[in-house]
Amino acid sequence: NSIRSQILRKELQLKMKSVVLPNQDITSNISYKNLTNPNYRIYKLSQTELEDFNDKSAMDFVKSLLKKRPIVENQIDILEKNDYQFHSMDINLPKLECGTYFILFSKDDKFSHKMEELPAFHYFQVSRLSFVTTKENNDFVVYVLDRESGLPVKDVNVNIFKRSYNYNKNKYVNTTIKDLTTDENGIVKVPNTSHNAFHINLFKDNDMLLSDSHFYNYKNENSGR
Repeated sequence: NSIRSQILRKELQLKMKSVVLPNQDITSNISYKNLTNPNYRIYKLSQTELEDFNDKSAMDFVKSLLKKRPIVENQIDILEKNDYQFHSMDINLPKLECGTYFILFSKDDKFSHKMEELPAFHYFQVSRLSFVTTKENNDFVVYVLDRESGLPVKDVNVNIFKRSYNYNKNKYVNTTIKDLTTDENGIVKVPNTSHNAFHINLFKDNDMLLSDSHFYNYKNENSGR
Protein backbone atom coordinates (compact mmCIF):
# COMPACT_ATOMS: atom_id res chain seq x y z
CA ASN A 1 0.00 0.00 0.00
CA SER A 2 0.98 3.65 -0.26
CA ILE A 3 2.00 4.01 3.41
CA ARG A 4 4.31 1.01 3.20
CA SER A 5 5.85 2.24 -0.06
CA GLN A 6 6.51 5.64 1.50
CA ILE A 7 8.24 4.03 4.48
CA LEU A 8 10.40 1.83 2.26
CA ARG A 9 11.14 4.44 -0.40
CA LYS A 10 14.82 5.05 -1.05
CA GLU A 11 15.59 8.74 -0.81
CA LEU A 12 18.65 10.96 -1.02
CA GLN A 13 19.00 14.73 -0.82
CA LEU A 14 22.17 16.67 -1.58
CA LYS A 15 23.28 20.01 -0.14
CA MET A 16 26.21 21.76 -1.77
CA LYS A 17 27.17 25.19 -3.04
CA SER A 18 26.10 26.10 -6.55
CA VAL A 19 29.59 27.48 -7.29
CA VAL A 20 32.81 26.03 -5.83
CA LEU A 21 36.50 26.79 -6.28
CA PRO A 22 38.64 24.86 -8.76
CA ASN A 23 41.17 22.24 -7.66
CA GLN A 24 39.92 22.16 -4.07
CA ASP A 25 38.03 19.47 -2.19
CA ILE A 26 34.28 19.97 -2.52
CA THR A 27 32.47 19.45 0.76
CA SER A 28 28.81 18.57 0.53
CA ASN A 29 26.17 16.93 2.67
CA ILE A 30 23.75 14.12 1.89
CA SER A 31 20.60 13.12 3.73
CA TYR A 32 19.46 9.60 2.94
CA LYS A 33 16.88 6.98 3.85
CA ASN A 34 16.83 3.23 3.10
CA LEU A 35 20.10 3.39 1.17
CA THR A 36 23.25 1.38 1.76
CA ASN A 37 25.78 2.11 -0.98
CA PRO A 38 24.58 4.86 -3.32
CA ASN A 39 26.76 5.72 -6.30
CA TYR A 40 27.32 9.04 -7.99
CA ARG A 41 28.60 10.19 -11.35
CA ILE A 42 29.89 13.63 -12.26
CA TYR A 43 29.48 14.86 -15.83
CA LYS A 44 31.17 17.91 -17.31
CA LEU A 45 28.94 19.90 -19.66
CA SER A 46 29.68 22.36 -22.41
CA GLN A 47 27.74 25.62 -22.55
CA THR A 48 25.76 24.22 -25.49
CA GLU A 49 24.83 21.07 -23.54
CA LEU A 50 23.77 23.23 -20.63
CA GLU A 51 21.48 25.28 -22.86
CA ASP A 52 20.06 21.98 -24.13
CA PHE A 53 19.20 21.10 -20.52
CA ASN A 54 16.99 24.18 -20.29
CA ASP A 55 14.93 22.92 -23.23
CA LYS A 56 14.30 19.40 -21.93
CA SER A 57 12.32 17.85 -19.14
CA ALA A 58 14.39 16.65 -16.18
CA MET A 59 13.89 13.00 -17.14
CA ASP A 60 14.83 13.54 -20.79
CA PHE A 61 17.95 15.41 -19.76
CA VAL A 62 18.98 12.68 -17.30
CA LYS A 63 18.57 10.12 -20.09
CA SER A 64 20.88 12.14 -22.32
CA LEU A 65 23.34 12.53 -19.44
CA LEU A 66 23.49 8.77 -18.96
CA LYS A 67 24.67 8.40 -22.57
CA LYS A 68 27.71 10.56 -21.80
CA ARG A 69 30.92 9.29 -20.24
CA PRO A 70 31.21 10.59 -16.67
CA ILE A 71 34.48 12.14 -15.57
CA VAL A 72 34.03 10.68 -12.07
CA GLU A 73 32.16 7.64 -10.76
CA ASN A 74 32.30 6.69 -7.08
CA GLN A 75 30.43 4.76 -4.43
CA ILE A 76 29.54 6.25 -1.05
CA ASP A 77 29.97 3.85 1.84
CA ILE A 78 27.06 4.25 4.22
CA LEU A 79 26.61 2.47 7.52
CA GLU A 80 23.41 0.51 7.12
CA LYS A 81 20.78 1.56 9.66
CA ASN A 82 17.60 -0.32 8.62
CA ASP A 83 15.45 2.02 10.70
CA TYR A 84 13.55 3.72 7.83
CA GLN A 85 14.71 7.15 9.06
CA PHE A 86 16.66 9.94 7.41
CA HIS A 87 20.35 10.13 8.25
CA SER A 88 22.90 12.74 7.28
CA MET A 89 26.63 12.71 6.53
CA ASP A 90 29.26 14.95 4.93
CA ILE A 91 31.02 13.73 1.82
CA ASN A 92 34.02 15.10 -0.07
CA LEU A 93 33.75 15.22 -3.83
CA PRO A 94 36.98 15.19 -5.84
CA LYS A 95 38.82 18.31 -6.96
CA LEU A 96 37.65 19.58 -10.35
CA GLU A 97 38.90 22.06 -12.92
CA CYS A 98 36.86 25.08 -14.01
CA GLY A 99 33.63 24.23 -15.78
CA THR A 100 29.94 23.39 -15.46
CA TYR A 101 28.94 20.02 -14.02
CA PHE A 102 26.06 17.76 -13.10
CA ILE A 103 26.27 15.23 -10.29
CA LEU A 104 23.84 12.33 -10.56
CA PHE A 105 23.13 9.85 -7.76
CA SER A 106 21.82 6.31 -8.06
CA LYS A 107 20.67 3.89 -5.37
CA ASP A 108 23.19 1.37 -6.77
CA ASP A 109 25.84 1.15 -9.49
CA LYS A 110 23.36 0.44 -12.30
CA PHE A 111 22.12 3.98 -12.95
CA SER A 112 18.73 2.93 -14.28
CA HIS A 113 16.77 5.24 -16.56
CA LYS A 114 13.89 5.15 -14.08
CA MET A 115 13.55 8.39 -12.16
CA GLU A 116 12.78 6.62 -8.87
CA GLU A 117 16.11 4.79 -9.13
CA LEU A 118 17.93 8.15 -9.38
CA PRO A 119 17.15 9.91 -6.10
CA ALA A 120 19.04 13.15 -6.72
CA PHE A 121 20.87 15.23 -9.29
CA HIS A 122 22.39 18.67 -8.98
CA TYR A 123 23.91 21.27 -11.30
CA PHE A 124 26.96 23.19 -10.10
CA GLN A 125 29.82 25.29 -11.42
CA VAL A 126 33.53 25.38 -10.66
CA SER A 127 34.92 28.89 -11.03
CA ARG A 128 37.22 31.44 -9.45
CA LEU A 129 35.01 34.24 -10.73
CA SER A 130 32.23 36.02 -8.89
CA PHE A 131 30.45 39.33 -9.30
CA VAL A 132 28.24 41.87 -7.58
CA THR A 133 26.09 44.52 -9.23
CA THR A 134 24.97 47.94 -8.13
CA LYS A 135 23.58 51.23 -9.44
CA GLU A 136 25.90 54.23 -9.34
CA ASN A 137 24.64 57.56 -10.65
CA ASN A 138 22.05 55.69 -12.74
CA ASP A 139 24.76 53.46 -14.24
CA PHE A 140 24.40 49.68 -13.88
CA VAL A 141 27.84 48.59 -12.64
CA VAL A 142 29.27 45.07 -12.46
CA TYR A 143 32.21 44.35 -10.13
CA VAL A 144 34.02 41.11 -10.98
CA LEU A 145 35.92 39.62 -8.04
CA ASP A 146 38.10 36.61 -7.32
CA ARG A 147 35.84 34.17 -5.50
CA GLU A 148 38.53 33.25 -2.96
CA SER A 149 40.45 36.48 -2.32
CA GLY A 150 37.73 39.04 -3.09
CA LEU A 151 40.20 41.04 -5.19
CA PRO A 152 39.08 42.63 -8.47
CA VAL A 153 39.75 40.69 -11.68
CA LYS A 154 40.69 42.61 -14.83
CA ASP A 155 40.31 41.57 -18.50
CA VAL A 156 37.17 39.50 -17.88
CA ASN A 157 34.72 39.25 -20.78
CA VAL A 158 31.32 40.26 -19.38
CA ASN A 159 28.68 38.97 -21.78
CA ILE A 160 25.35 40.79 -21.45
CA PHE A 161 22.61 38.79 -23.16
CA LYS A 162 18.89 38.21 -23.30
CA ARG A 163 17.14 34.85 -23.39
CA SER A 164 14.00 34.46 -25.45
CA TYR A 165 11.92 31.73 -27.01
CA ASN A 166 12.50 31.11 -30.72
CA TYR A 167 9.31 29.65 -32.18
CA ASN A 168 11.04 28.62 -35.41
CA LYS A 169 13.57 26.52 -33.49
CA ASN A 170 11.12 25.57 -30.70
CA LYS A 171 13.70 26.40 -28.06
CA TYR A 172 15.12 29.24 -25.97
CA VAL A 173 18.07 31.06 -27.51
CA ASN A 174 20.62 33.53 -26.12
CA THR A 175 21.20 36.79 -27.96
CA THR A 176 24.17 38.96 -27.01
CA ILE A 177 23.30 42.57 -26.19
CA LYS A 178 26.85 43.71 -25.42
CA ASP A 179 30.31 42.27 -24.74
CA LEU A 180 32.32 44.27 -22.22
CA THR A 181 35.78 43.86 -20.62
CA THR A 182 36.55 44.65 -16.99
CA ASP A 183 39.11 47.37 -16.27
CA GLU A 184 41.98 47.10 -13.77
CA ASN A 185 39.45 47.54 -10.95
CA GLY A 186 37.32 44.64 -12.20
CA ILE A 187 34.54 47.03 -13.28
CA VAL A 188 32.26 47.34 -16.30
CA LYS A 189 29.37 49.73 -16.79
CA VAL A 190 26.40 48.26 -18.67
CA PRO A 191 24.74 50.58 -21.18
CA ASN A 192 21.00 51.14 -21.02
CA THR A 193 19.17 48.07 -22.35
CA SER A 194 15.74 49.67 -22.90
CA HIS A 195 14.60 48.38 -19.51
CA ASN A 196 14.47 44.76 -20.70
CA ALA A 197 15.66 41.96 -18.46
CA PHE A 198 19.12 40.64 -19.22
CA HIS A 199 21.58 38.00 -17.98
CA ILE A 200 25.32 38.13 -17.27
CA ASN A 201 27.96 35.53 -18.09
CA LEU A 202 31.67 35.90 -17.29
CA PHE A 203 34.59 34.46 -19.27
CA LYS A 204 38.33 34.62 -18.63
CA ASP A 205 40.83 32.18 -20.14
CA ASN A 206 39.57 28.67 -19.22
CA ASP A 207 37.21 29.98 -16.53
CA MET A 208 33.58 30.99 -16.89
CA LEU A 209 30.65 31.80 -14.63
CA LEU A 210 27.14 31.41 -16.04
CA SER A 211 24.41 33.30 -14.21
CA ASP A 212 20.74 32.35 -14.22
CA SER A 213 19.72 35.60 -12.52
CA HIS A 214 17.76 38.35 -14.26
CA PHE A 215 18.98 41.95 -14.11
CA TYR A 216 17.27 45.21 -15.03
CA ASN A 217 19.01 48.46 -15.82
CA TYR A 218 16.32 50.63 -14.28
CA LYS A 219 16.04 49.02 -10.85
CA ASN A 220 18.07 50.57 -8.09
CA GLU A 221 18.94 47.49 -6.09
CA ASN A 222 22.09 45.54 -5.25
CA SER A 223 22.55 41.90 -6.13
CA GLY A 224 25.27 39.37 -6.96
CA ARG A 225 26.33 35.80 -7.51
